[in-house]
Amino acid sequence: MIAGADIARGKPYPDIFLKAAATLNLSVTDCVVIEDAQSGVQAAKPGGFFWVGINRHAHPEYLVDANYVIQDLAELSYDSLTRLFAI
Repeated sequence: MIAGADIARGKPYPDIFLKAAATLNLSVTDCVVIEDAQSGVQAAKPGGFFWVGINRHAHPEYLVDANYVIQDLAELSYDSLTRLFAI
């Protein structure tokens, strides 16, 4: 688990996502960010992450750069993420 106290800059900077990837010894290309908050959305793309936007706040304009957009987390599964990464 990575928390705000573990990084110097919070969202919208990608530092928290980068720290999580580094802690797991993963490349950002092997990770997915799933976000519904505008600051998280703004952090995922410059970090180089594949990211899924959750449109639960009725602000689709926040998600225009998402690799994939869903309405609810129930739409995601391991299999669906695997298929998305294969794109």
